[in-house]
Amino acid sequence: VPGEGEHKIMDYIRWLKAQPDHDPNTRHCLYGLDADLIMLSLCTHEPHFAVLREEVKYGRNPQKSTTPPEKTKFCLLHVSLLREYMEHEFESVRDKMSFEFDIEKIIDDWILMGFLIGNDFIPHLPNLHIASGALPILYEAYMEVLPTLDGYINEAGNLNLARFEKYMEKLSEIDVKHFQEHQADLKYFEGKTGRKLTENSPEHVKKPFKKDLESLIQSTEEMLLGHSDEEDDFLDTEDSDNETYALEFAQHKRDYYINKFEYEKVDAEVMREQAEAYITAIQWNLHYYYDGCCSWSWYYPHHYAPYISDIKGFKDLKISFDLGTPFLPFQQLLAVLPAASRSLLPGPYQKLLTEECSPIIDYYPENFKTDLNEKKQEWEAIVLIPFIDEKNLIGAMEPYNAQLTAEEQSRNKHGPMSIIEYTSEGQGLIEAPEFFPAVQSYAKITLVDPKEIDVPKDKLVKGLPSGVKLSTYFPGFPTLQYIKHDVKFEKAKVKVFEQPSRGENMLITIHSKESPEIQKLASELLGKIVFIKWPHLLEAFVVAISDGNRKFSLINPDKPYSPENLNREDLKAQGLTQWKAEARDVAMGYKSRFGIVVGDIDMLIHARPMTGR
Repeated sequence: VPGEGEHKIMDYIRWLKAQPDHDPNTRHCLYGLDADLIMLSLCTHEPHFAVLREEVKYGRNPQKSTTPPEKTKFCLLHVSLLREYMEHEFESVRDKMSFEFDIEKIIDDWILMGFLIGNDFIPHLPNLHIASGALPILYEAYMEVLPTLDGYINEAGNLNLARFEKYMEKLSEIDVKHFQEHQADLKYFEGKTGRKLTENSPEHVKKPFKKDLESLIQSTEEMLLGHSDEEDDFLDTEDSDNETYALEFAQHKRDYYINKFEYEKVDAEVMREQAEAYITAIQWNLHYYYDGCCSWSWYYPHHYAPYISDIKGFKDLKISFDLGTPFLPFQQLLAVLPAASRSLLPGPYQKLLTEECSPIIDYYPENFKTDLNEKKQEWEAIVLIPFIDEKNLIGAMEPYNAQLTAEEQSRNKHGPMSIIEYTSEGQGLIEAPEFFPAVQSYAKITLVDPKEIDVPKDKLVKGLPSGVKLSTYFPGFPTLQYIKHDVKFEKAKVKVFEQPSRGENMLITIHSKESPEIQKLASELLGKIVFIKWPHLLEAFVVAISDGNRKFSLINPDKPYSPENLNREDLKAQGLTQWKAEARDVAMGYKSRFGIVVGDIDMLIHARPMTGR
């Protein structure tokens, strides 16, 4: 079946959602480490969603050896909880908007913003890297621009070009800011090497004010394309700090296109093609995530993305795609495998990757360059190898197709999807590998032609499904509801993957309330089942309550609370010290691990988590 595994799952979920008897409160769990799974799960607008991932370890000494299966730890990323955090993230624009604040539409725009930092199909925009704080930059620009628009940017997978152009115009300020920093570093270096400082040194460069950014970008655009009628005047003017700065900015961008894209000349046609190619790529991605693949043959034709300030003038762009035909299995392998992995191909095709006379030998260079392109890890580098022309690839394979064996020919075709469901009826024995006994199968496998679950675009159900319950707690799907709280942003070093975060954190502060008298609370909770570990809401059995001076517990936990079944214990000096340490650990643990500020603790509830519930 052609396509990526997770997108086949999305096709199935879209089909389920379009059925008249679909349960809007269906719970989903998607497995995989790819961050795209988070985007895909949000695209469905099915709120009861979780992503299962293996634990990832970072730091100086991450696990180098492969973890055996029995010791592998997993974590669940709760999309239901992420949705609530996102609503808090963008809450500040609610009262500034002239149209309805809709978290579902904001989630759609959030997914769009995620494409700007790159994915498997499109490179990241220059100067936008997650590790360098790209996400807050994207969000801040969005919250500033959104109230000025007449609606949302990503309309359920369709890009509103006019609104997106305004957002990109605002975001383009980062190009100028980054250039300022680049110039300052350059001048500082020149100073340290003993070269004569000029008026363009860090102390003297006249940097453009925010209100001048638009004119600066416009003037650099003109100079970049060689269309400025005033360029000579700029150079002849004594008081020309800003003009000289703009000229340097234009040259900086020109160098980028010449060095990275290997253009001989950067003209208006080149810049228009850059903008149109990037916007087309964004729209293809949106279709792919929301509607399914709209073109099997499309690809982004560059290793790099243009400067943000050069992605402009596209609001009237007409975008269309040719669906085309997906590769057959061996065509797909030949398109992605390096020559070193040629043994995975049938013998007749292998020479296409190695022989000099092969018409596609240029696609498999023995030596090639990589470019970190402002990234830090080798695996993040851009691999500078040629893009594959599908017609050339298929044409080169044609003479060898007849040499395939009957078994190879049977494998080289598209087949049905497998829908696997649990059933209480045994499906027969499955022979296990050596040393293991046969296993009874309870997996019912149904073969389905992909065309049977292909939903026409006009029949897709977009947005939140009708009848969904957002205010109901579903076990295993945490929620911030039920406890009143406020949020704030500050650098609190909340741990992410066991490492203190370097940027701002969203801190959730629980509203404080007066605690009842300890004996009254004991009578209400001892021996009862409560929910703990908010927002995960796990059931637990209350065994004791303490306040630093006294501790109340049941004499016989198997019997309900009564004055006769109540054990009262006065905490002495050592007990008080231990109580304070426990209270401190609770407060610090919630803040450093979850970013939750619980406030002053004057009472502890001791509870045992329930199992088997």
